[in-house]
Amino acid sequence: ANVPNAVLGLSIPEIVGYLCAPGRNLVKLKGDVLEKLATAAWYLHSNRDGKLFFRNVENLNAKLESLAKAYVREQSLKELRQRLTDLFKPVNGWCYQEVLPLPAIDEINIAADKATLVISEPYMGQGLNPQLKQFFDQTTFKNRVAFLTGSRDTFDSLIESAKRLKAIQHIIDEMNTEKVPATDPQFKQ
Repeated sequence: ANVPNAVLGLSIPEIVGYLCAPGRNLVKLKGDVLEKLATAAWYLHSNRDGKLFFRNVENLNAKLESLAKAYVREQSLKELRQRLTDLFKPVNGWCYQEVLPLPAIDEINIAADKATLVISEPYMGQGLNPQLKQFFDQTTFKNRVAFLTGSRDTFDSLIESAKRLKAIQHIIDEMNTEKVPATDPQFKQ
């Protein structure tokens, strides 16, 4: 309804009160259900007072989360490869002239005239992936290749960030297609 100064939504205690029933366990309701619902429901919003209400405008945070979860590992790896290529692009060429982000071993070609930085996925064990170690041991130009890797936890975090980045780009592209003005609050969110 378009009533001026109308109270919109229900607070968490009000929702819990409405859901109370004999024999119903409400201990985990707030943390496990309501807080997750607030970030998972596409049309559920909260106001400054923390009251939850439905609007006919998408909750972009919920949309972002569901899109990010929907992306498969290969899509996020592709996005991550692109970001790593941009981040480690050789500027002066003093240290390396070519960067290979997360390549398969058969994609690594070492040349005598240029140094290559290979950014590899962290190995489950310790140290460098044994296949990369074997590749290095067999290569002729050992001083023409450098390997960069990191911890498994950091890599998993990067994969999740790549999923979110891809989801954000998808939402922005969708909004541009729908010609949503840049001043729209949804666009700023």
